Amino acid sequence: MRSAGAPDLITRLGNVPINGRIKQWAATAAPADHAAILDRWEAFNYAAPAPRSLSSRC
Repeated sequence: MRSAGAPDLITRLGNVPINGRIKQWAATAAPADHAAILDRWEAFNYAAPAPRSLSSRC
């Protein structure tokens, strides 16, 4: 079993909680700041593979 690396932690601590909030929007209305929440999700989504690609270049 491999240990959790930076990409896994970014996904688990960044994207996964936001995914849970987005799932709630299906049952309720999206919050007023939904665009900012989606922007934050996208930033985590782009950041997650960065450590892996940097480590493969070394």
